[in-house]
Amino acid sequence: MDRSVPYPAELPEADTIRALALAEACRASRIARGLPATSGLSLMLAFAAAFEGWPIAMSTYAPLAAWRRGELDDAALDDAVSPVIDRTRDDWDRPRRLCEVKARGDSVAAFIRNEQRKGHYSNNIQLVRALLKTFGLSLGDAKHFVYSCSDARLDAELDLRLEQRMKP
Repeated sequence: MDRSVPYPAELPEADTIRALALAEACRASRIARGLPATSGLSLMLAFAAAFEGWPIAMSTYAPLAAWRRGELDDAALDDAVSPVIDRTRDDWDRPRRLCEVKARGDSVAAFIRNEQRKGHYSNNIQLVRALLKTFGLSLGDAKHFVYSCSDARLDAELDLRLEQRMKP
């Protein structure tokens, strides 16, 4: 998403919107109703920031503006936008799940390897992005981590290296 357009100040942060999405079964109308009344464009920007699956065009969220203007009902909005939110959930929800794995003391390397096995398009790119966002690794460290996770025998070493390289 082009960051030259400012994020709407009246809306909660992307993590809060993602938590709302999980609570509302990824239904776009319920998520939008859970946010402060705002313009259609602000809703589009908020959804794009929260559900940053790659590659998704901003136009994907255009139905939010039509819904805000009263041109679409909840069901039509859900039909248009909810499948995208649900389909990209693995990507936008991964940072939360990574934090949970780390908090439990489980192996982040094993988690990444299991995510790799899902094997959908651009999976490694999304895994690198999640490590960058979640743990503040450098791009090189995140790429090395993702590409080294194929061997379970390296899990303890990789998890230790992650711990050493995480930014506070």
